[in-house]
This record gives sequence, C-alpha cells and structure tokens, in this order.
Amino acid sequence: MKKLGICALLLTTCVLAACDQNCPMTGSPNTTYVYSYTDSGGTSHFGSFTTNANGNAEIADVPSGVDCSKITFREDAAFIPEAPPQA
Repeated sequence: MKKLGICALLLTTCVLAACDQNCPMTGSPNTTYVYSYTDSGGTSHFGSFTTNANGNAEIADVPSGVDCSKITFREDAAFIPEAPPQA
C-alpha cells in the first residue's frame, strides 16, 4: 500500500510540475548544432547538441508543453571546419 501512495504522489507531482521530456533530433553524423525554443511561459531557451555517428541526438529536459517539432536548430558555425586554401 505504501508503494501505491508513493507512485500516486510522484504522478501528481509530475502533473503539477509539468514533467520534462527528451526531444529526439536528427542531422548530419558527428555534427554540432545550436537550438532554441520558447516555453509556454515565454522564456527562450538556447543550447547545443552533437549528433552521434548515426546523426541522432536528444535534447533533454524540455518542458512537456513544448512541441519538439517546433524546436529550431542549425549547424553551429563555430564547429564547421574551414575548407583548405585553394592553390
């Protein structure tokens, strides 16, 4: 009975606190991207992620009210290798 009470408390806390979600992202393999989104309170969030060898990554702890498909991202110019000089 104690376990049931703890589970109910955790579920209630999660609902009241708007549990976070992980948003999957895809891109070019082993590439760093910068992202941004605005939560339901109007606060803008920024960060970066780097994809794995398969081009997959996750942005963790995104508020549940944010639609993962609305997160904008672009390749991070600071991590784009320069082309070698042409002769």
